[in-house]
This record gives sequence, structure tokens and C-alpha cells, in this order.
Amino acid sequence: MPLAAGASHTCAIVSNAEVRCWGSNRDGQLGLGHVSPSELPSVVPGLWGVVQISAGGNQTCALKAEGDVWCWGAGAHALMVDRATERQTKPTRVEGVSEVKAIATSSAHSCALRDDGRITCWGANHEGELGNGTKEDSAVPVPVALPWPASGLAVGPYTSCAFSTETSEIACWGMHFDMGAKDFEGPFLTVPTIVRTVAGVAEIAVAFHHVCARTTGGSVLCWGDNRTGQFKNAHPSPGETTPIAGLDDAVAIEAGSVTTCALRRGGAISCFGKPVARVIQRPRADLLDVGVQGADALAVGGTHACARISGGQLVCWGSNDDRQLGDGTPEPHAQPSTVLAPGDPPPAPADNGLGDACGSDADCTWDDPCAPSRCGGPASPHPTSTCAAPGPAPGSCACLHGRCLLHPASPPPPPLAACAPGACGLDEGRGLCLVNRGTATNPTSQVTEGPFCSCDGQSRCAFEWVSPVSCTKDDDCWIAGWPGPRRAIRRPPDIHRGFHPCSGDGDIAPACRQGICGFGARYGC
Repeated sequence: MPLAAGASHTCAIVSNAEVRCWGSNRDGQLGLGHVSPSELPSVVPGLWGVVQISAGGNQTCALKAEGDVWCWGAGAHALMVDRATERQTKPTRVEGVSEVKAIATSSAHSCALRDDGRITCWGANHEGELGNGTKEDSAVPVPVALPWPASGLAVGPYTSCAFSTETSEIACWGMHFDMGAKDFEGPFLTVPTIVRTVAGVAEIAVAFHHVCARTTGGSVLCWGDNRTGQFKNAHPSPGETTPIAGLDDAVAIEAGSVTTCALRRGGAISCFGKPVARVIQRPRADLLDVGVQGADALAVGGTHACARISGGQLVCWGSNDDRQLGDGTPEPHAQPSTVLAPGDPPPAPADNGLGDACGSDADCTWDDPCAPSRCGGPASPHPTSTCAAPGPAPGSCACLHGRCLLHPASPPPPPLAACAPGACGLDEGRGLCLVNRGTATNPTSQVTEGPFCSCDGQSRCAFEWVSPVSCTKDDDCWIAGWPGPRRAIRRPPDIHRGFHPCSGDGDIAPACRQGICGFGARYGC
């Protein structure tokens, strides 16, 4: 595959057979010679002539045209060295492996398929995933005793599998929990064991606790543990093989931790199980079209996925905490986002709800003088045409706390006998603070990152301003103001638990956005 996705990093082979990687680099998995992350694709130095790339966990391996294998990161090939030097920040050739035609890499072990159908594996072997009859780790490749020359292979975190197109058999070794090897005692298989016979098998994919097989006809069958709906929201028994309904034109498959995706004829991509996008947490019972057309390659990681569009364009979607989507932002994306190439202009900053940056009131103007609705900075679009009758502004557009914000022209409201939380609300059309407009009937409508109305000390509705709170990560932020209008604040020092949006707090969670505490959406409650 020309694409590979690890736990939180991504690599791709570019047109000149070089490799570019981006995302997390805490173990050197980007191969750049250091452990600093990269939010945009960076060339792996000293590596060329690459025909396949594979990633798993925090390590990456590449297969070169001459048939040798190079790996880097928290490398399985470095398990036997001192812990201080275990990670490899630069590509290192795996000794004892040659004449290789395919590779497969997981979080702690890797395997290579040779031209003659033999397989060798190296790395961690706690569950027998090296297939040499032992459970001892090996820093050097060891042969796997297969019953036939293999046609293809795949590995997961604790399991390795291979198949034969001649016999249609699939053999696995390592942890076989719910993998279908029901005739064997214990949870481990230290030697290859036939677990399935699938007519016309053309490809396999292995995840944490499930395996899928693609046939030459384009159908996909899966088996294993399905506790999070990895292969649709059915509940088969451990030994049952489940055909994926509606999928009969697959040309490639990839399995992540809890998600499986298929590249279909024509270049569309469909996924099933629990979507990789963090903002969608509910397992799906149907195929999910991710909105990609014309794709010719696919990779699925821990919580993100990527595809190559015909012509070389790369797109990614899912979680983006470590910039593994390569779009220059920290925002997760439920829909595919274009991977930027070095030198591409960065994307426009995401609106964090606090307005454009400013130095004075002169920097702030209405987006449309004819019908003012948003107070923004000089970069905001301003029509040049004159207005027959300019609309009334809901207030002044002022620079407050370094941000362009609406300063509503609101007269003091009448006093209230009792000004309870949620009694005051904003009339957005006129910029007025009104009574009984802020009742929290819809929590999301009460999210406020600019001015909001609240009860002051004199039992009346009055405007209150939100001072931007700086942050570096989501854990720096919290949400205040429940019930009633809610606002992002710094996490109080006495609060250590996580924020649970599904337990009465609505469907939002505190988030660090563009370096300022704001709100992030969380769904699946």
C-alpha cells in the first residue's frame, strides 16, 4: 500500500518513491532523526525507492524495490537493545530479510512475505505472534512454519494471519481470542493454525480482536469479537463468520482498532463499526460512506483514516490530536480533509467563537454594513456596493480582550423580583438583554463564547463579557454556567475528573481551540 496509518501518525509514498510522514513522533515513528511532531508531511531523509509502506502503533516499516525492509520508531526490530536506545528515529535496515514482496507492521511486531511464499516475523512474541512455536521475543526475523506458500499476510497488535489462494485457507497465530480457532486449548496459538476456509480469498485484514477477509468477487466476511460493533452492529457468536451486507464490490480492505473500511470499485470508501472520527462515537449498523470518490488507496489507523485520490491528492479524517490528519489544524474531522503539502498555504483558522483578533476598535467592522450580523476584523468580507437602506446594527463592533466582539446597545432591563439562573437571554436581532430568553431548554443554544446575559447583583439582566482563557490542551479548560448560558473557563484546580457530556451536561465538552478555551462537540450519547 502507498499509505499507512499508525496509532496517531501517517505516512505516504509520494510520486518519486520517497516517503513523507506526519503526526505524532514521540518514538521517532516519522523517521526524521528526532522526536518532534510534524503537522504537515515531511520527507523521511535517506529513504527512496520505496514500493510499500506499513505502520502500526508508534512504528513504521518500508519495503524497497530491491526487496529489503527498513523500519523506524518504537521498533520491533530494536526490542533486544537497551531501553534508552530502543526507539529508532531514522530508517534502519532489518537484517536477515531479503527478497520480500509484502510487509505488515503492528504496534510491537512485524512480518515479511518473501517472493517464494515464506514468511518471517520479528519483535514482541508475548502471545505467540511470531509463529515460531515459542513466546520469546526476537530482535531478528524468525521463520514461520506455514502449511503452504502464502499468498498474502496481515498482522494486528497480538495476532498474525496469512492465506493461500490455492487452498482458500486462512491461518493465524498469536492471540486467537474469538478468532475462530475453536479446536485448540488456551488463548494463544504459537504456530500457524487454519482458522477459516474462504472461497476466493484475495486479502485479509487483522485488528485487535477481529479479522476480515475480502474475496475476488468483492464480498467481505468478518469474524471475532464484535463488542463495539467492529463489523457492523450485529452480535454473532465468537466462531461465526459474518458477511457484510451491502458490500459486494470491495477491491481493498483495512481494519483499525474498532473500524473496518473498504475501498470499492469506482473509488468510493465505505466503513463499518465504530467510526474513527472522535466526534461520532456510536457504532453504526450500516455502511458509512465517508464521502470520498475516485480513491485508489486506503489506510486505517487507531482513530483516523486516510485515502489517496486518483492524481495523488491525499485526504484524511478522524481524530487529529497529534496532527495525524496533516491539514495543519488540531481539529478532528468527520469528513475527509485535504492533506497539505509543504509550502501550501495554511487553512483559515477555525472560528473559536471569540471573534477575530484585533488591537483596537478601528480593526473591527461589521461583515455586511447593509445587514450587520457578525462583528469581525479587517479580513472579514465587506461588500463594496452601497445600501439603499442600511440595516440597524445590533450594537457597536468593538475590540474587547483583543477580539472583535459585539457590544450590544442594550438599555437596562426592568428589575426582576427574582433573577434566577437562566432567566435572562440575548435577543440577537437587536442586541438586547431580555427577561425569560435564556431558559436552558436546548443546551446547545445556551453555549456562549462572547457576550451573554446573566443576572447581576441587582437582580436584573445584564451583559457579561467572556475574557479569553489561554490553553495548550483540552484538559486546561472547563465549562461553567449550568444551568443557563454556559461559558468556557479554566479548569478549576479542585476538579480532576473528566467532562462527561452524556450525563446531563448536554452534547458539548470543553476544548482548547486555537489556543483559547472553547467548546467541542461530542456525540453518541
